[in-house]
Amino acid sequence: VRLNRAGVYRPYQNDVYRFRMPINNRFYYISLEGATPILTFFETLNFPATKTRQIDEMQREILLKFYKYLRQLIYNCPDTEEEIELIFYNDFKPNGEKQDIGEMLFNHFEKVILSKLSANTTKID
Repeated sequence: VRLNRAGVYRPYQNDVYRFRMPINNRFYYISLEGATPILTFFETLNFPATKTRQIDEMQREILLKFYKYLRQLIYNCPDTEEEIELIFYNDFKPNGEKQDIGEMLFNHFEKVILSKLSANTTKID
């Protein structure tokens, strides 16, 4: 897909991933998109020429404001509110180990899918 952004046609593409383990005896596929501005923000925090004390002190607030605004954009738009699952996560577990993103996504979607299946079963009964 190529979309016009400020007069420039930019290509947009996503990879599709398949979970290796089934959920409720069915394999699921997901398409992922990372929030590029968040990556840029963290690069800024770690680059001496752009890192400031104020940004360092306010990084959590900046991150949460971005998340809340992105969430508002997604869930207030009829085209995206049922199609996108916004997931806010930390790269590290509470014990300091690096988070396995695939495992975290599988666990998240397993809960989402099973709760939707349960809700549909309840409606039928």
